Amino acid sequence: MLVLVALLLPGVACRSDSGKERASPASDALHFEMRVPPGADASTALPLVVAIHGLAGDEHYFQRAFSKWRPRARLVFPRAPDDRRRGGYSWFDLALMEDRPRIDDGDVRRSARMLVDMIEEIRAAHATRKTIVVGFSQGGLLAYALAVHHPEALDLAVAVSAYLPATLIPGEAGKQKHPPVRAFHGGEDATIRPELALRTVQTLEKLGLDVRLQVYPQAGHLISAGMLRDVLALLRRETGSPGSSRR
Repeated sequence: MLVLVALLLPGVACRSDSGKERASPASDALHFEMRVPPGADASTALPLVVAIHGLAGDEHYFQRAFSKWRPRARLVFPRAPDDRRRGGYSWFDLALMEDRPRIDDGDVRRSARMLVDMIEEIRAAHATRKTIVVGFSQGGLLAYALAVHHPEALDLAVAVSAYLPATLIPGEAGKQKHPPVRAFHGGEDATIRPELALRTVQTLEKLGLDVRLQVYPQAGHLISAGMLRDVLALLRRETGSPGSSRR
């Protein structure tokens, strides 16, 4: 079984599995939980997989989704900074409009920066071979945003049921090499219509990014069984986990 550990890194807060909060010197730090394989310590070079929940979720969302996955990798589950009070947490302010969500770009940039800071702190404290970011809904939008605006922070972005607003896509990609992006989307998603995901992918392709979109015709705004199977298959290949075969 994987081991759940709680760490306190400078400027980054984390949450132990006992439910007790540990204070951090930084007021804008993210709380997170980390799972590590048995026998691994900070000097063990492993892939790092950061799994970002969506609106009204928390750090346990992907822990449940990945409960049967036992990779030779560090799994990190951050919690969004904004407590919704009505239940769960949010990465940025948004309102669901008829044609598309209305999103606060400043909140997105803030949360992306917080995630980068967290990733950098973890990589400074743990030997890391590669970094993969996977996110659902709000978390998927942040996976896109990290690939576009912070390409140095990751080696692969996986966006599920998400899109990136045009206001957050630059006119040109810049000189930095961007990581591949793999997107998964429900064909019946009424919250973030599949056309928005397709438009994001086409725009990023024009900027020179390696982007692929897989659509699941009967799925709505959720991680369907088929999506989860394919996302885990991708993660197994990328992390070299048992049962995977790299192509």
